[in-house]
Amino acid sequence: MEKEQINGQINGQVAEAMPTRADMDYLMEQSKGNMNKILSSMTELLSENDRKVEMLESQTWFQRMLRTITGKNKATKREIQNNHEKISVYISKAITELYQQNCLDREIITELGYRLNDLAEMNVKLKELLGALIFKLNEKIESVRQNQLLTDEIREGIYPSEQPLASLCRILFHMDQRTIFGERDMRLLKKLMEKKGLFAKTERTLQEHLMEIMQIPDEEIGAIYLELQTMPDNKNAEVIRAVIEEYHFLPDEEKKRADQEAIAEKIAEKYTESTPLCQSAEAVFLDLLNSKKNRILVEQAKAYRDGSGVPTDYEKAVAFYKEAARNGDKKAQKNLGTLYRYGMYGFERDLSEAAKWFQMAADQGDTDAEAFLRDLKNIAG
Repeated sequence: MEKEQINGQINGQVAEAMPTRADMDYLMEQSKGNMNKILSSMTELLSENDRKVEMLESQTWFQRMLRTITGKNKATKREIQNNHEKISVYISKAITELYQQNCLDREIITELGYRLNDLAEMNVKLKELLGALIFKLNEKIESVRQNQLLTDEIREGIYPSEQPLASLCRILFHMDQRTIFGERDMRLLKKLMEKKGLFAKTERTLQEHLMEIMQIPDEEIGAIYLELQTMPDNKNAEVIRAVIEEYHFLPDEEKKRADQEAIAEKIAEKYTESTPLCQSAEAVFLDLLNSKKNRILVEQAKAYRDGSGVPTDYEKAVAFYKEAARNGDKKAQKNLGTLYRYGMYGFERDLSEAAKWFQMAADQGDTDAEAFLRDLKNIAG
């Protein structure tokens, strides 16, 4: 029944956009690490990110998809744009079948669900294609008690202190909701990381941090990349994604020949203006952790707002939005500004309150919030 429900939303799409049996066999043969890299690449393509086509064109799954859709292994950016609807159908069907065949890494379900939720919220077509799958993924997004396993791994030295930022990025992915919001759990976890030398307070250059990221095991990089995709406004996440794209997504033979120092230097130069030149591994980790915490708060707010898996409760939704907004989340700040601007969800219209939240988002460079503030001034004046 579940399979019929999900497929029912995809059937009736362009037949030639469906992955072939050989395509699915290839995907299902992949190791967990490769599968996670492929899934993170697929979600980038779903976001209509033309900038990433060059990164993807050497990947076998991408070439197979193009051959199925266009009959060719390669395509220009224009051809990719012209075939984007077929590509969306292909990827949606592929991810759905991988889920149905239990081929998705259990640990990546949460990040994949969040990422697809964000994409569907911005694209009605994707919501039609992926709505049933997203619902199923949301049902499986549960707070599994991973804290004990994580602390055991840290004690056993699985995360080397010689590469503190790389280790902290790996740990961050394994931190679940209950750990992040459990004050006692977080306090003990931070003490353990300090004891093991992972909370390095010594400032290192951006290039040195990027060199570390290139040492993350390949089987873990797809999951980490997918999590970083859910932090679109975080500059540290952006620069780490860039080095993953430039290095980890290279074909294996090219990766062996790649000059890691040159790659790190090029990316560091590109991001020097937007990202602090020198930071400690601890500072970068805490910044990423804050973004992850905000993302969870916003997802909880959306769940109560939409009645997704929980009873609709606008009071709780707004409370979660406010916690994320006070913690610096631009999306939550803008959502609250809109809520008070129009008086939504049973809350009275309050232009002064709307201006307060829009101003907070505008102060962080949100151009939409700046425009909303100008509109409010026109109304007031």
